[in-house]
Amino acid sequence: MKSLPSIYKNENIFFKDNNKSNCIVKEYEKNNNIIDVINSIFNTKGYPFDKKVLIKTKDKTLKTYLVTKKDNKVTTLNDEVISLDDILSIERL
Repeated sequence: MKSLPSIYKNENIFFKDNNKSNCIVKEYEKNNNIIDVINSIFNTKGYPFDKKVLIKTKDKTLKTYLVTKKDNKVTTLNDEVISLDDILSIERL
């Protein structure tokens, strides 16, 4: 096989680092994201307890439905009251 002329050779061989490993998520940004997700669940059409969510807290992981949000707490359909400070992540299922 013929070797390519130097005009066609790729000389840009390097590792591209997009600073993904050095990105630091601040605590207030994470809490705002959780509050935004909870607010979007309650602001959509229909009832909030029709939408299943996965809540990861410091102690456990729950697959449940949200009923109400009052002050800094969320009540689930199975009568658990969870503080927003204890929630690590929340996502719709």
